[in-house]
Amino acid sequence: SPLTLTWGSENATSCRASGAWSGDRALSGSETLRNLPTGVLTFSLQCSSSLSAETKSVVVEVVAPQVATSTAALVFGDAAARQSIVREVILQNPGRVPLEFLDTSLTGPDGDNFSADAGGCPASLGPNAQCVLKVAFSPKSSGAKSAALRIRTSAGEVAVTLSGRGAFSEMTVAKAGTGTGEIASTPAGITCGADCSESYTIGTSVTLT
Repeated sequence: SPLTLTWGSENATSCRASGAWSGDRALSGSETLRNLPTGVLTFSLQCSSSLSAETKSVVVEVVAPQVATSTAALVFGDAAARQSIVREVILQNPGRVPLEFLDTSLTGPDGDNFSADAGGCPASLGPNAQCVLKVAFSPKSSGAKSAALRIRTSAGEVAVTLSGRGAFSEMTVAKAGTGTGEIASTPAGITCGADCSESYTIGTSVTLT
């Protein structure tokens, strides 16, 4: 937030600023300062006349919002066909002022294999407060998947890397010839005629009859 300093003097002929600000100032007035660095800042003003000078100072501590997460990476491991694995990320405010939670997004080559639920996080987290974001891995195809969960806050953006593997393969049955009949699988999934493809967990033994 901006800082506004207001001052006045009597019988002075000049005023000069020092410390966290500098230069000549009017004998009375106000000034709004923005984009101040974090830390303890001292603003001094000396007003002088031909007989004397007097200096007044004000000390201000500037603090900024801070953000942290419980982990920098989520590893989901192997997911079977149609399986969804859920992990949690804790969003933390380790600072002394409120942290505004803005939104989340999923980026990367396999972002559509992951989803994020931020319903447990309020719009503002107080000092030392935290909330839970849930991330689900539901692979759409087999193989290794990777993405990033990006969390936007008033303290900036943090990213959590995501990785997992679709541990399944797809079997497709093709019928040839002019005969009639139906091919079925054990475990269930293929009934060909109508449904001739199915995804199975890697290592599954499939019998066709």
